[in-house]
Amino acid sequence: MKTTKLLCGTLLLAGSSFAQTVEISGTAFTGISKFGGSGAAKSSFIYTSITADEGYSYTNNPYGARFSINDGIGMQAQFVSERKYILGAQLGVEQLRSRTEITGISSSAYFRYAKGHTTLRHDFINLNPYFGKRLFSSGLDVDLLLGTDLGVCLKSEENGEAEDSNGETITTSEERIRPRTDVRPRIGLAMYKNRFGLNLSYAHGLTSYTGERDGSNVENYMRVVRLGLSYRL
Repeated sequence: MKTTKLLCGTLLLAGSSFAQTVEISGTAFTGISKFGGSGAAKSSFIYTSITADEGYSYTNNPYGARFSINDGIGMQAQFVSERKYILGAQLGVEQLRSRTEITGISSSAYFRYAKGHTTLRHDFINLNPYFGKRLFSSGLDVDLLLGTDLGVCLKSEENGEAEDSNGETITTSEERIRPRTDVRPRIGLAMYKNRFGLNLSYAHGLTSYTGERDGSNVENYMRVVRLGLSYRL
């Protein structure tokens, strides 16, 4: 948190000497996200254990290589110089998700083919410092932006459901190991007409979500595409 405050203060100090104009806007966005890397899986199975004392189920590999829907909201401030260079930052909250198809149910007693899916959800507070260039500014503002997501993960949870070949439905709801911070270089394009804007971006994660596991030799990196609607104040 101290690092975030220091970064925001540095941006404000730099922007005060950099800016010709200051633009503040709010954004609501959706998009798609998934995992990439050697550990990302398009399909997996659910392991289940039912005993007299307890029962639990979890997905063997919930780090899905299939896209799922993400969503979030944010506020941003940016400084635009006389020569149309941009320096800014966006702060928001979001949920990123990935999807894994379930093809089987396994226990200590059996393995059955199954059909279903698991969604892995991550709750983030996300800071995106960026710089860029306003390419056009004649009735329609078009900005090319380069920056980095600094996502502080609050919670990671899998939720899965699958029906096996006997017609039995198994569900999962399990908290997962979460990264403290996910660093994702990001490129985006924003277009504004008067107060309303449309923005598209792609972020490429560099933080492996399984990097802190003892003995882990697989890597899972988040890939995020966002499409947002903005309103300039």
